[in-house]
Parts: sequence; C-alpha cells; structure tokens
Amino acid sequence: EHVEDVKSAIKNLVDSATTEVWISTPNNDEETPSNPFHVREYTAKEMYDLLVPYGKVKIHHWDTFELLNTDTKVSPLIYKITL
Repeated sequence: EHVEDVKSAIKNLVDSATTEVWISTPNNDEETPSNPFHVREYTAKEMYDLLVPYGKVKIHHWDTFELLNTDTKVSPLIYKITL
C-alpha cells in the first residue's frame, strides 16, 4: 500500500526470498485509503490475485492468525506466500 509499483515490489520480495514471503496490509474496498500515507489499499481478493502467480497464498487474520477466504471483510490481514 506504500508503493506506486506494487507488482515490482512484490516481485522483488519474491526474488529475494528462499521459501516464503509474508505481507501485511489493510483490507479496504473504499476508494480513498484509510491511511494518508497509503498510495492504494486492496481488498483481500485483489491482493490474493496479485500474489498467487508467485506461489501458494494463505490469508490470515492479523490478531488471531485464523485462516480466512478472499471474501473476508476483516482488516488488517497477513498474506503468506509459499514459493
């Protein structure tokens, strides 16, 4: 949410990792980001779709670490990408 070119940022993270990548972000479907320092915020589905080309993606609740689906409205979320 803090970078203009999110696809390049994700690719750089994946290229630097050996087995997995963890990313946390708000889950927001509003047009205006909830944080003034965010370039853009993504829904769980949007972020999942950006990450899945790089490996197996699991979505977790930030506080409880419960596994969630792409239709969740919980925020913030943690994404685990297993390469």
